[in-house]
Amino acid sequence: MAITSGKVLVVSDYDRTLAHEKDGFFVSEEVKRRIQSFVERNYFAIVSGREKRLMDIFAKGLKPTAWVLENGTLIFVGDEEILNAPRSWFQIREEVTSRLEKMGINFSVGRVIVYVNNRGFTDQELSQLREICDVEYNRGDAMILPKGINKASGIVKLKEILKFNGKTIGVGDGENDLKMMEVVDVKVAVGNAVPMIKEVADLVLKHEDGEGILELLDLIDSGKLTKKTN
Repeated sequence: MAITSGKVLVVSDYDRTLAHEKDGFFVSEEVKRRIQSFVERNYFAIVSGREKRLMDIFAKGLKPTAWVLENGTLIFVGDEEILNAPRSWFQIREEVTSRLEKMGINFSVGRVIVYVNNRGFTDQELSQLREICDVEYNRGDAMILPKGINKASGIVKLKEILKFNGKTIGVGDGENDLKMMEVVDVKVAVGNAVPMIKEVADLVLKHEDGEGILELLDLIDSGKLTKKTN
């Protein structure tokens, strides 16, 4: 089925989807220009586990329709910042960080979520944490989130904010993009995506990272993007 009519909303992961690891995760000027051209006619949101302060460095000058950051817990549209998490989370987060300290696990805290880099929890530790929060992995790293909050809930909230009811196209590469794929109309994997993302995708792009995004936007603009019908 071709996706040809009306405005679309592209929701894209950032690391290893929009920006190359070999480039230090700085988005290329070509990709910036292409996205800015695209948002003149459609919507493009960047959905990432990263913090806004880092996006302002790695993607300096890029102005998508919206940013859905810290794995869906914070949404930025223009000058507006929207918290997509219960206020009670911040008290729960204190308990989470206390448990991590007792486990001897190094972590850092964003505006909302807790990051654990390159550390696998034991089954017991993970079970204990999931009593009070959600834990999502992305290529070995972990993000600790409020219960029920993730990239999917962030996208749903963003669509409410934009009052958008058209087709949504999600593109990603890693494990924490699986939730995102559950709430989009067309699932797209960049060429360097992990197997589990490629398995659920309607389309696996030929190119990796930013080049894959350019390929996707070309398909959308040419009316050649299709969705599985089975």
